[in-house]
Amino acid sequence: EIVFRKAELLSVLESFSDVRVAVVGDLIADIYVTARTERISREAPVLVLRHQHEELMPGGAGNVIMNMVRLGARPKVVGWVGDDAPGRGLRAAFGAWDLDCAALVTEPARPTPTKTRILAGDVNVMPRQVVRLDRGGEEALSPSVRTALLATVTQLLRQPHSSLVISDYGAQTIDPDVLAAIRQRPMEGPRVLVDSRFSLDDFHGVDVVLPNEPEARALVGHSIGERPLAETAEEMFRRIGAEHVILTLGNQGLSVFERDRVLCHLAVSGSDEVVDTTGAGDTVTAVVTLAMGAAAAPQQAAFLANLAAGITVSRPRNECASLADLRRAVDALEA
Repeated sequence: EIVFRKAELLSVLESFSDVRVAVVGDLIADIYVTARTERISREAPVLVLRHQHEELMPGGAGNVIMNMVRLGARPKVVGWVGDDAPGRGLRAAFGAWDLDCAALVTEPARPTPTKTRILAGDVNVMPRQVVRLDRGGEEALSPSVRTALLATVTQLLRQPHSSLVISDYGAQTIDPDVLAAIRQRPMEGPRVLVDSRFSLDDFHGVDVVLPNEPEARALVGHSIGERPLAETAEEMFRRIGAEHVILTLGNQGLSVFERDRVLCHLAVSGSDEVVDTTGAGDTVTAVVTLAMGAAAAPQQAAFLANLAAGITVSRPRNECASLADLRRAVDALEA
């Protein structure tokens, strides 16, 4: 069993605000519409809901960014939004924290990708999600937007002593030209960390990949629990050649691989009370990035990420762990 020293972990947390980091990826507007259940419709066997309120929160790469903000960092925002209300909502959310949005490009020909969740409840019943409507992110971006994003990524890949997060949700930000730039990056550039929903094998040779179990399963072709972890580590290294893999396994915890070997496996953190798993992977990405940027070992980074994810899933919507939450969680550990 690995022993993590409390003083070292707290020292890492205090350095989060000093980490230079940019997040490149698919910015999604998560819209939550809360409604009260009234009755069953006479038109069809469906619920009739009475609208109460709605809220827009940054999702996708935007959720990684907001996790970092809550942890004391100020990431550079790199991506695109449409010239529409959700896009303006995302700009306002980032602007409220005075983030560097110079590389946040407006795409007038495409709608901002949105995920609209309808939550239904009653007076004494917590609202539960009943349906989700997704929009946008399917069509290629305009040449001018692609050129602007590529220029920014190319510039960021030349900056040493920093971290670059790729948050790929399949909404066209990470196109073949951006992938080529990542593959051809200079050796002395930033640490590159990748969370890719559908295309993990496109990112061969990056520093850190952060898949969940379904993403890893798609990569290696079998369920992760079917074979020994050591075998999975070898397979993943053979396929993507990443220096480190931080593999999140839901209620089975989290595993850390270094090249083709297992560094450690961590049991799931937090209580059994899971309220909402939305965005837990983004929390892991944010904490691992900041911790490794603050010179933590991969095992320490994963341990802190595991603590933070345990906090995030105990809360509704994308309400992520704060630096104060994480400090309290570390303080509560045995010395």
